[in-house]
Amino acid sequence: CTFGPIVQDPSDRRVVGYPIFAGLDHGSGEGENPSYTVLSLGAFFHPPRFTVFYMKRFTGIESDISKQPALIGRIIGRYGFQLLGADWGYGHHANLLLRDAWGIPKIAEFEYTSQQISVKYEPQNWRYKIDRTMMMSSFFREIEKQSVQFFDWEQFKTFGDDFLNIEMEYNDARNKAVYIHPVDRPDDSFHSALYCWLSALAYYKKLPGA
Repeated sequence: CTFGPIVQDPSDRRVVGYPIFAGLDHGSGEGENPSYTVLSLGAFFHPPRFTVFYMKRFTGIESDISKQPALIGRIIGRYGFQLLGADWGYGHHANLLLRDAWGIPKIAEFEYTSQQISVKYEPQNWRYKIDRTMMMSSFFREIEKQSVQFFDWEQFKTFGDDFLNIEMEYNDARNKAVYIHPVDRPDDSFHSALYCWLSALAYYKKLPGA
C-alpha cells in the first residue's frame, strides 16, 4: 500500500488525465453472513504497475442491489472510465442496467469457471470466462511482486481483510487446488479489485487467450 491516501476527488492531480478502470463484485447484503457489493477504481499510473486508488463497499440502505446501478453510475461518471468489469451471475441484471446507461462496450462481464485455459472470450456476450483458480493466483502473484498496489493501509484495511480471508485447499473431486473463504469472512473486495485489474488488461488487449 504505497500509493498514498484513497482518492475521493476525481480532480485529484494523481489521477487526472489517466485512463480509469472499474471493477464491480456484486453482493446481496442479506442474510446472517452478508456479502456486499464492492466497487474498485484503478489505473496504470506507472506501467506496468497497476494501482487501485479507490474502493467502496455498499452497505446499509446502499446495499439494495436494485438501487446500486444508479449509485455506481454517479461514481464512475464523476471519474470517467474506459471499461468496467463486473461479475456475471447474481449481478447480471444490475450489469444490464449499467449497459443500458453506458453502452455494452463499456461494461464487460467476468464469469468464473473451471477450465484448461485462463481466459476464454465470448464476443457475442461481451463476456470473459476465466478460470477462477488460475486468475486468482495470477492476481496474488502480481500483488506479491508489487505490480499491483493499493492506497494507504489505514483506509484500505477494511477491504484488505477480505484478501486475508482467502485460503487455498485441495479439492479431491476436481483434482485441483481451489480458493475458499470462511462463510463468515467475506472476500468481496478481492474480487472487485481483481475485476478492476482484469478490465484494464482487457482494454489494453493483454488478457491471455482473449
